Amino acid sequence: MPVTPLDYRQLRLLAEAALGQPSGESVFTFNGSVVELVPPEHQPPPDGILIPTVNRTKRPSLSYLTLQVPWTTPDGTRQLVSLDALDFHADAVFWSEAAVMKFVQPYCASCAGSFASDELALLRRAWNGSAQGARVFAMLHVTWSAPGGPTPIEPLWVAFLRTEGEDAGTVGALPVSGYIAEFDPDVPVEMDPLTVPYVRPLPTPAAVSLPGYSGLRGVAEWSASLTGGPMYFLYDPATGTYNAPSATLPPVVGSQIVIPVHNQTVPPERLLPVGVWLQAPGGTAPVDLAGTCDAVFWSTGAIEQFMLPYYASVDGFAGLVDLGLIALSWTDNVSAGAGGLQVAPGPVLGPTLLDDGNQEVYALVHMPKSAWVSLEESVATAEIAMVHGAGASGRTAVTSARQFIAKARR
Repeated sequence: MPVTPLDYRQLRLLAEAALGQPSGESVFTFNGSVVELVPPEHQPPPDGILIPTVNRTKRPSLSYLTLQVPWTTPDGTRQLVSLDALDFHADAVFWSEAAVMKFVQPYCASCAGSFASDELALLRRAWNGSAQGARVFAMLHVTWSAPGGPTPIEPLWVAFLRTEGEDAGTVGALPVSGYIAEFDPDVPVEMDPLTVPYVRPLPTPAAVSLPGYSGLRGVAEWSASLTGGPMYFLYDPATGTYNAPSATLPPVVGSQIVIPVHNQTVPPERLLPVGVWLQAPGGTAPVDLAGTCDAVFWSTGAIEQFMLPYYASVDGFAGLVDLGLIALSWTDNVSAGAGGLQVAPGPVLGPTLLDDGNQEVYALVHMPKSAWVSLEESVATAEIAMVHGAGASGRTAVTSARQFIAKARR
């Protein structure tokens, strides 16, 4: 029968959707315009292209992944309202400017191909636009829809708080296109640039170390999470090191290079989750990821789609070994034991991993505050950490990936 062939964007969307399905077989159809997932209990439509797929993935059955946001009732009472990302079949959540910039935007652009500018404009409008009656506080990566017949694949959703009408004070989530259709957010307007005090360096002496890609890229990645106001990085060519960012112009001596940075939050009144609670399988005590982390991933698909491309881009060839070890940690639950690789101490939440055998890793998280490496010219990029069980203690812990992979290095 005659059919319309798939183009790159449609086939890429199908591939991404297939990667997000639970282990086993899934069925998709294409009717000439949209790719649809056919739930197992439904028969595929009689026409269109039929594409059975198979996927093997690790996706722990979390008890919940709950985001809490504040809401003030008309009588002035402050409450916390919650959204469970598992209700929407998500396998990744992002709740900061930096996380959306680093993970979601590149993924969106890559999947859209030649339509990247159009898709990014819609994403920016949903995430950064101001809407009447709703405030967005997170983005979800959704892997399949609830039963109800074939459903068009839309992987990027926004989580929002309703602020008007009978449903005010409740939370929900919609695909980017559905959110725009319902709430019609404004197109974000660029803010006027501000100016800050600055001192230019003196001419650089011979035989000194100048900034290179890895250091500048590290500064760029760190700066993405500095949204509270202008900050300054200082590079010393004599030692080849950067100083941690400061809110005031540091003393600049001779050929030292000062780099002012500023990323404005759009919209400026961004609603932030005050709690992001992950409870692992088995009823262990939940862990709160808010404040220290800004993204969490709990499937092989989400890690391959978002984390690996980002960290490969950031670290280049230098990151290949660590990427391999991180993948090993996720797929084989490699345990680190006590101690670990600590080129520079990174943030660690909760107890360190107990050295009592392998423990299952339930999720990977992104920590926006970088660990500092004052060796050569390097600024360490944002830390990866693992959410895992802590052996016989029955606890859920979060451990820096640098510690987690140390035993595999040895």
